Amino acid sequence: MGKALSSYALALILSALIFSAPALAGPALLAQGEQSPWDSALSQGQAQGDYQSAGEDNGPGGENKASEKPAEVSEGPGGLLDNLLRKARAGDLEAEYELAYRLYHGQEVPQSYREASVWFFEAAKKGDTRAQTYLGLMHLYGQGVPKDLKVAFDWYRLASVKGDKEAQYRLALMYDQGLGVAKDKMEALNWFFLAAKAGQSSAQRILGIYHEKGGLVQKDPVAAFQWYALAAKSRDKEAQYRLARLYDKGLGTAKDELEATKLYQEAANQGQVDAQYEVGRRLYHGEVFVKDLTKAAYWFNQAAQAGNAEAQYSLATMFEEGLGVGKNEELALDLYSRAAENGHVKAAFNLGRVYVKGKGGAEKIRTGYDMIIYAADQGYAAAQYYLACLYRDGRGLERNDDLAFKYFTLGAQGGHPGAQNSLGFSYDIGRGTAADQKLAAEWYRKSAENGLVEAMFNLGLKYKKGQGVPLDKTQAVRWLEKAAEADYPEAQFLVGKAYYDGDGVTKSDETAVSYLIKAAENSNVAAQSLLGEVYLNSDLEKNFEYARYWLEKAVQNGDLEAHNSLGLMYYLGAGAMKSVKKAIELFGPAAERDHLKAQFNLAMSLTAFSKDQSETGAQTGAQSGDPQSGPQTNSLSDGVIDEERATYWFGRAAENGDLFSMYFYGYRLAFGVGVPPNPELGFEWTKKAANLGHPESMFTLATFYESGRGTQVDYDRARYWYRLADEHGVPQAKERLDNLGWY
Repeated sequence: MGKALSSYALALILSALIFSAPALAGPALLAQGEQSPWDSALSQGQAQGDYQSAGEDNGPGGENKASEKPAEVSEGPGGLLDNLLRKARAGDLEAEYELAYRLYHGQEVPQSYREASVWFFEAAKKGDTRAQTYLGLMHLYGQGVPKDLKVAFDWYRLASVKGDKEAQYRLALMYDQGLGVAKDKMEALNWFFLAAKAGQSSAQRILGIYHEKGGLVQKDPVAAFQWYALAAKSRDKEAQYRLARLYDKGLGTAKDELEATKLYQEAANQGQVDAQYEVGRRLYHGEVFVKDLTKAAYWFNQAAQAGNAEAQYSLATMFEEGLGVGKNEELALDLYSRAAENGHVKAAFNLGRVYVKGKGGAEKIRTGYDMIIYAADQGYAAAQYYLACLYRDGRGLERNDDLAFKYFTLGAQGGHPGAQNSLGFSYDIGRGTAADQKLAAEWYRKSAENGLVEAMFNLGLKYKKGQGVPLDKTQAVRWLEKAAEADYPEAQFLVGKAYYDGDGVTKSDETAVSYLIKAAENSNVAAQSLLGEVYLNSDLEKNFEYARYWLEKAVQNGDLEAHNSLGLMYYLGAGAMKSVKKAIELFGPAAERDHLKAQFNLAMSLTAFSKDQSETGAQTGAQSGDPQSGPQTNSLSDGVIDEERATYWFGRAAENGDLFSMYFYGYRLAFGVGVPPNPELGFEWTKKAANLGHPESMFTLATFYESGRGTQVDYDRARYWYRLADEHGVPQAKERLDNLGWY
């Protein structure tokens, strides 16, 4: 013994022993030469558990090492090694194999591939297929013997034709990859089939993959399921994972998420990396498992340490946000970086997003933008949307509406709801493209149907205005209600207003109030103001205390309408202590900002009317039924009369188109109330209001023609305007007309 096999008469010995394998029954075959599903995975070394590298290969049997352990050899007086050596030198086959096995694995003896090869060879010569398989392995990797793929192939074939399932599996791999023999997918399939029938779990798994993917054999999910199930019974972790996926998808068997989860867990417990990630994912989302972020982080960490990019990314997001783990931006950056290096596009995007915020240091900011651009150009819709926003807003990148539109389009086409909504807005306002209301509405719809609340609101507005879609108030309220139910304040306000006005829905003050309260509590100022109006004016919901509360809220938030309404409450003493002074303080800011009602009401608050003035035609809009006019007379209780300021504000409101203000302004100019008399200018303002249909102005204009104030006396014109004033319901007009005569 003791001779090395370096001279290798081995080839001659093998050639005498090896014979052709008999014809084998196996799976139904497709066309000769079609690619197996293992070509890519094996060539790139990515098929976990399907072909182990030299560093991972623990000998024939792979994970079933118990099958190739030697039989027990009793230990003699001289100790285990001496006893094995003595028996092996005496030609005991089992001792030769056990000694070789222990030398190969370093079990209770120093490891020595070279010495192991000597004793494996002795056992192999006697026909021991286990030893022959080990010799194939050692020549495949050059362990203690020169690396020689042809010799490895020959040893595997010798053991295979004698029915050794481990050798058959490894011989199949040699044929599949063309190692030591011409590549022959059909022959590989035959040997995989023989090994699988004999119970070799890796071969069973590979046959499952063949049938799951199709190609060399007919695609058959049922057969794939059966082969995976056989391998999984042998606790093959890769088969457990693949079987779980079939249960998950309902392929080849009934969908069963519970059984899938059980198998994922079993595979994860054995270290199957993808299963570890999947268990973590299910724990994170509470799928089948009870949601547990801490346990999710544990499994993500297991898979991340093994290089799983999805797990690295998921764990990074947890560290970034402090979910299930302590918030740690440094660890998040490290994990994003690892995942990005492993080709994970989402991780590259998130890493870029963190870098552009300066969290990786100033030197990483430019890199961050480059990573975002990379992720966008790789087709990641979220990155495309984010990049488009950067270009649109000019944040970190030069503003570029064309590029913003380009990436909004790509993100929208990729199904990103935010990008779809922003693309709709681009078409809406013509930014980066020509305005197109129809396309705007189409993209708003897609985004809304994908659940984006803002898009629901925008689509509702399109129906409300009839832009890009037919005008349809009912559809408008439908989409606005969807947004409102998702707690979108602007939508809550518009829906409340629609119910208050009966616009597109049946009027309901009760429903209006329910929506307006939600919007008002969400700090929507317009809702606070309108809610005050509803409580102030609605017969069903009238409540001065609530009206005052919400109007004060709106006033604090700068709402002009609320300034006017709350001012009226103080002027009239409705739900508040009557105070003209307080009313003036509230009307003032709104009036300064050209709020017509506030301008008119401020003017009315600053003046007073005598009995004589009323008789000459100074009537308020309130008497004619117009709700905007507000107070009729000033109680004078606060002593704030200021006729000059009153005339100024009547003039401002008149110039802004308010009919009542034109009427009062014309009267005050004509009679010199708060200003030097200017009958001619007073006449012109009165005439303007009369021509615009203001009844009291018609009456006052008739008096001017009758008396010649600001114009020449003209009884015919006086009669004409008295007649119109009478037709419009001014009570004094008929008496004046009778005095003049009807001719």
